[in-house]
Amino acid sequence: MTRSAVKPRKRTPRGQGERTREQLLTAADSVLRETRNTAALTIRGVTKRAGVSPMAFYLHFEDREELLSAVMERSFTTFLETLREDAERAGSDPRARLHSSCLAYVRFGLGRWGDYLLIFETSAQLPPGPPAGAATDAFVYLVELVRACRPDEPDPRRVAVELWSALHGTVMLRGNRASFPWPELEPTVIDTADRLVPA
Repeated sequence: MTRSAVKPRKRTPRGQGERTREQLLTAADSVLRETRNTAALTIRGVTKRAGVSPMAFYLHFEDREELLSAVMERSFTTFLETLREDAERAGSDPRARLHSSCLAYVRFGLGRWGDYLLIFETSAQLPPGPPAGAATDAFVYLVELVRACRPDEPDPRRVAVELWSALHGTVMLRGNRASFPWPELEPTVIDTADRLVPA
């Protein structure tokens, strides 16, 4: 049978279909957290871990790439929502929003280590499509924070890259070397933000 002759996927009852899809996403998420390598994600491995048949997989995803996209998009979306929610709680002052978002970034990374490694430390590039867009949205948000604090900054993108690098380094060092006598987290993150995005 040729690819063009493949029959459309059959619909499953709404509740059952959503549960199975969630099982597959959760299984894929677990594999990626454990291996930190998108190449380790296989349809056979995911369906076995989810406790469903390969046929069930194809009722919800066209292929492995579509599954990977869904997992990565969900993780990036949760990450960005966390940053935005903390900024909203900080009010309208741009610097308070910057501080809150930077702290939310680091706390997300340290508190949800597996999720953070999944979105920033997998060994392969993001596949084209939604997850790459979600990752772009997260970076654009950092650029917006910089621009709000420094409207006259000629290159807010460069500053956002430096800020991202510093926050990522903080997460990875503290996460991997928890026994080191690190200084208190909150003033350290705020000081870093203020040095890279001065008033």
